[in-house]
Amino acid sequence: MAKGRPYQGGTSLRNGQSCRGLSSTLYIDAKRERSWSRVGLRRGHYLVFPPVNVEPNTLFSRMLGKLRKHGLRRTLAYFLYYGVAYHLPYETRWAGIGKLSGLVRRILCRVLFRKTGGEFSVGKHVDFDFLGHLITLGERANIGNHAWIRGGGQVICGSDIMMGEFVLIYTQDHKIHGQEYDGYTVGDVVIGNNVWIGGRVTILKGVTIGNNAVVGAGSVVTRDVPANAIVAGNPARILRMRSDTDGPVVTSPESLV
Repeated sequence: MAKGRPYQGGTSLRNGQSCRGLSSTLYIDAKRERSWSRVGLRRGHYLVFPPVNVEPNTLFSRMLGKLRKHGLRRTLAYFLYYGVAYHLPYETRWAGIGKLSGLVRRILCRVLFRKTGGEFSVGKHVDFDFLGHLITLGERANIGNHAWIRGGGQVICGSDIMMGEFVLIYTQDHKIHGQEYDGYTVGDVVIGNNVWIGGRVTILKGVTIGNNAVVGAGSVVTRDVPANAIVAGNPARILRMRSDTDGPVVTSPESLV
């Protein structure tokens, strides 16, 4: 069998030349028809392929990309978090085992998060993708079990935050002006001090929840919540106000000193 030069995208190949791809090599045999009839090839015919650009999408290439973006220390912390700590028991169960699980998650999240207080907690199955560098937690802030954080904006949490299970926080949203996909918008989520967030609450991009606010279980927070407000519903609405006990206002990670 005659072997010619490697195939170059967009060129025509005569008999006896070769077509080399990523996974196989196709040879046109000038002496034998072999099985080329099944793809319509005969001796003397030309074979034309358009150029194809193929991006490798292997686990190794993805991990290499994460390593370049986050650095070795943080990449290793992500590996340990999602491979081990993510699956450890709830902190409130199994006595010492639960406390040890919470400690492991705290140690790793100190590396992964942008800024943390001296005391905080991250529950079991908290999934923040590879966005830890966008998360700030104040003193005694709690991310509830099974929380889900997504988007390109920051999540800035003040101090003394209590959070129920299965809370969803989205800092990014798709544009809906056109009929086709036309990009997305990003907005930071800011949660003030002494805030209570019930289970299965959804907080959307650009929302600021003021100090001492209470968000009822199952609420969908689409707009800012004033300080001392008790809100609930879809979309969340003010039900009543708590007593005036405002503290320092949380506006950025730098304000949490």
